[in-house]
Amino acid sequence: MTQGYLINAQTLEISDIEVGDFTDIQKHIGCDHFDCVGLNRRGDTLYVDDEGLMKPNHQTIVRTEGGARLLAGNIVVLGTNAAGDSVKPSITKAELRKLVPLSSIKKN
Repeated sequence: MTQGYLINAQTLEISDIEVGDFTDIQKHIGCDHFDCVGLNRRGDTLYVDDEGLMKPNHQTIVRTEGGARLLAGNIVVLGTNAAGDSVKPSITKAELRKLVPLSSIKKN
């Protein structure tokens, strides 16, 4: 199991989670298909609902090293090593909190 974080789209609470494989990512996000968004140059990755922007759910803006990204739904945060395996994120909860706004946008 790999340690990671879950950003709740409604409350923006960041909680600790454990991920074993892709089905755990799907369960935490609440979707069938997910996409990966690079967070920083240290290999941290955001896993988001691939169809999230087309669904009526909460959206949030996350600041990444590539710029601000509008994302929808819950977000799983994991690290990635040189071999492409998921590992514990290098970013801390405190650092992540600075990249996530204090409110989300409810999409109708």
